[in-house]
Amino acid sequence: MKKELNDEINNAISLIYKDFFAECEDIMLAEFGIKLDYLKVKSQTKPLPYLRAIYTHYCLNKGVPIKVIANRLDMNNATPLAYWRNKYDDSYKYNEDFKVLADRFNKRLKEKENGIQETTI
Repeated sequence: MKKELNDEINNAISLIYKDFFAECEDIMLAEFGIKLDYLKVKSQTKPLPYLRAIYTHYCLNKGVPIKVIANRLDMNNATPLAYWRNKYDDSYKYNEDFKVLADRFNKRLKEKENGIQETTI
């Protein structure tokens, strides 16, 4: 019964933020060819942690709580996401691989906001 209640609560919370998740996941698919299931893979092989960091950064900027993001990514613990939340700016500034991915995501996001549809895959 408790698990069912928790599942219902989590589903209700996800519905509140579904538009933000959908937009981010659409951009991830269009720009990088990856789906949410790929972001859920329990791996630290590059570029997966970078893509999770970009996903987290976008959602946090939209006001989605970090625990909700962790739940969306099927993570038991939000600590890795909190780490990336704190390291995003430094990674963007000093890690060229991360910067390239973040720039691609942000360019696609800006195009979507401006109504421009372009394919880069």
